[in-house]
Amino acid sequence: MPALGHERVADLTTARLERLYADLLAHGRKRDVGPLSRRTVEYVHAILRKALADAERQGIVARNVAAQARLARQVPGQAAEEAEDGRLRYWTSAEAVRFMDYLGASGDRLTALWAFMLGTGARRGEALGLCWGDLSLDDWSVTIRRALTTSGLTSPKSGISRTVDLDPGLVETLRFHLKAQDEERRAWGQPYRAEGYVFPWEDGRPLAPDYVTKALPRLARAAGVPPLHVHGLRHTHAAGLLSAGVPLFVVSRRLGHATYAVTSDTYGHLVPGANRAAAEAWADLLRRARMQVAQRASR
Repeated sequence: MPALGHERVADLTTARLERLYADLLAHGRKRDVGPLSRRTVEYVHAILRKALADAERQGIVARNVAAQARLARQVPGQAAEEAEDGRLRYWTSAEAVRFMDYLGASGDRLTALWAFMLGTGARRGEALGLCWGDLSLDDWSVTIRRALTTSGLTSPKSGISRTVDLDPGLVETLRFHLKAQDEERRAWGQPYRAEGYVFPWEDGRPLAPDYVTKALPRLARAAGVPPLHVHGLRHTHAAGLLSAGVPLFVVSRRLGHATYAVTSDTYGHLVPGANRAAAEAWADLLRRARMQVAQRASR
């Protein structure tokens, strides 16, 4: 459900499953228009393959049509969220700087949006649902309370709001963006829809999520950096913080994950030298304990 729930299991074909996988890779997200990651679609395939293997064993179907089904290697015209080997796609800090420098030089109207997503790890919907009342530029912070999807406003994916600190450069970018938006409002006059969004169209209407998704790969190519799915900006933020030594639990809070385990499962492998550091910490703990035992024995 909902993709296959109305079909008879005996009528399923390998081609039908491959069309399902292609559709999920292209626009399979429920709450937000966009693709599912390849890894998630592989999970779907694994579940179907196991279920149909059981059905074949029980004589419900003549053969397991999922056994021969394959996922498309790439969705045409779309930047994948994951590489072919399953690793997350994200930019290095140098690539992120190159991208932002290009936007600054080109005068892209949405420079502040891209900077905000890179600088906070906010999801696309969270950034588009942001209102000026959610920002405290004097305190260098933002409270993410809602998300804007193609279906309208909703709560953040985790179901709870969160407050994220902003860096000084991002604060200045947002101040400049506010002045530019004030100029747009004066230029439009009465037709301007003053709904308070931080990143709207020129006339104040909420920005379309699909537009943002399609714009990023185009801008990335123009900037000379690898194309990303829009969620890759979130991965870039997380990966950059972890490489700088920011604790995983802090990254988890900034990203607004429902649980710490989600962050650990997604980004834990990016923590540099974590295993080695843990081993050294344990050895140091034992070394200090032995010294204490030796000191007590010598008294």
